[in-house]
Amino acid sequence: MRKPRLLQVARLIRAARLFENPGLSVSDVANHLNYSSPQSFGRHVRIVMRMTAGEFRCEYDGERMLEHFRR
Repeated sequence: MRKPRLLQVARLIRAARLFENPGLSVSDVANHLNYSSPQSFGRHVRIVMRMTAGEFRCEYDGERMLEHFRR
């Protein structure tokens, strides 16, 4: 498996942190992180994490995502 680059990791940690706010949608998070579209964000999550954006939201918060990449 290809190791994620630092920017990819940082964006996913930030995305997980943003998803802690239940009022933010996948589209809101994608826009906040300057992805070109929610679909682009979803592809990025699927490639790096091998899960959907919805699964990512349920599985990770900011702290857990940081710990995931520290390991």
